[in-house]
Amino acid sequence: MQLLKWLLAGLVLLSVIWYLLTLYVQRPGQAFSKDLSKKSAEKKALLVFDPDPFFNLDEIVCTSFAHALNEFNFNAHLRSPSSVNTSLLEGIDLLVLCSNTYNWAPDNGIRSFWENYPNPEGQKTVLITLGGGSTARSRRLMEKAIVLKNADLIGSEEFWAWKPNDEERMDEKNIDVAREMAYEWASTVLDKQFTD
Repeated sequence: MQLLKWLLAGLVLLSVIWYLLTLYVQRPGQAFSKDLSKKSAEKKALLVFDPDPFFNLDEIVCTSFAHALNEFNFNAHLRSPSSVNTSLLEGIDLLVLCSNTYNWAPDNGIRSFWENYPNPEGQKTVLITLGGGSTARSRRLMEKAIVLKNADLIGSEEFWAWKPNDEERMDEKNIDVAREMAYEWASTVLDKQFTD
C-alpha cells in the first residue's frame, strides 16, 4: 500500500513538472530577425520559427535553408513570429514555416502565425518540423493546416536533435548532419520549383 502511495505521488509530481515545462517552452520565444540577402536577388523568402528556449536547432536548420535560398537568387528573411511586420509579408515568393514539436504537436507560435497569415491561398510554402525525434504527428498536423488554407505545400521535412538524422553518419555530430541535410534538401526543393 505504501509503495502505491509513493508511485501515485511520483506520477502526480511528474505530471506537474511536465505541465510546467510545457508552459515554459510554449511561451513566445525571443524576438529574432536576421537577413541573408544578395544584391542581385529577384525573389523573396520569409522563414519563420519561434526560437526554442533550450536548443537552437530551429535557427541552425533555417539558416542552412536560407543559404540554399541565396544560391537560388532569393533574399532570405529569418524571423520569429513577433518580428514579422506587414511590409515583410508583401511579395513573398516562398514562405518557410519551421515548427518545433512539443507534446507531439506543432509549437503554439508557428501554429498561431499560420492561423493568422493573411491571404495564404496559393502561397508556395515549405514546412520544416523539428524535435527530439518523435515529430511525425506534429508534421501531419501542420501539413493539414497548410493544405486546409489552400496554400501550395511544395516540401515538408523533419530534422531531429536527438534521433539520428542519418543512421549512416553516426560518427558525426547530429546537428552538423541536420545542417547539411537541410541545405541539400532545400536545394532539391528549390531546384524543382524555381529553376526555369
